[in-house]
Amino acid sequence: QWLVFLEGGGWCWDAASCSPPAQRRRGTSSEFPRTRAAVAVWSRRLKGVLESSHRSPLRDWHVAYVRSCSNDAFLGDSSPLEAAAGREPGPGWHFRGRRIVEAALEDLRRRSGLGGADFVLYG
Repeated sequence: QWLVFLEGGGWCWDAASCSPPAQRRRGTSSEFPRTRAAVAVWSRRLKGVLESSHRSPLRDWHVAYVRSCSNDAFLGDSSPLEAAAGREPGPGWHFRGRRIVEAALEDLRRRSGLGGADFVLYG
């Protein structure tokens, strides 16, 4: 059984919210560590369904944490040229959140047996 947690925050929707000062290091995964042992940190801070106590129905589940780097709530699938559709291309933004989720789930299927497991997508 798996909980796939999609990190929130950093969303942008126009030039002002997508600008580098507004995003700081958002919009890229280049500075992310390859793996992260976040569950131990979570178990001390999170409450409710995500806490590690006997009250949580998910306490024995595996957890995958998908970092936010797409600025689109993991919903987008467009490039600057696709978005321009006959207009001048924009500033070069790529919104590929949907593909990030698909790739993360495929990686879990391949490496961890997610394919036949119960799972919850949360974020």
